[in-house]
Amino acid sequence: MSTKSSKPGPGSPGRGPAPAPAEGMPLRRLASIGILGLVAALFAIAAVARWFGPAAPPPAVEQAKTKTETVADGMQRVIVTLKDIPAGEASKARIAEAQDQLLKALGSKGVRVVRRYDLLPQLTLTVNDAVMALLKTHPLVATVHKDEVSHPLEGTKTPSK
Repeated sequence: MSTKSSKPGPGSPGRGPAPAPAEGMPLRRLASIGILGLVAALFAIAAVARWFGPAAPPPAVEQAKTKTETVADGMQRVIVTLKDIPAGEASKARIAEAQDQLLKALGSKGVRVVRRYDLLPQLTLTVNDAVMALLKTHPLVATVHKDEVSHPLEGTKTPSK
């Protein structure tokens, strides 16, 4: 014979009812785990959002708005490339000198300097029509291009893999 007692254990079939858990205990644990999970998810979302940058529009969008506004005033934004000056650190002084000469020749009416580049023989200007005509014929100027957003792949399909 066996020495084990024959008392029914809790939760055993045919051995009596299982004891009831403390009131609300599993529900409380579930709620705590759910809240902790939610807080962790919010922190993860915040970290990812911070990693990929602010929700502000990219600079290209801001520049595009500025360009549109200047065109409305009868002015246009252009990129001027200077003639016969190579880009780079070695040409920094020549670039600055040529930029100064060109700006002096253009005067102050109908022109606003948006940006002077140190290592590129270029300037970004906002100009009226009279200054635009002068730029196109000036001996220091190689090219004048409108400063606008380019969409080279617009209307084309990307190749599928």
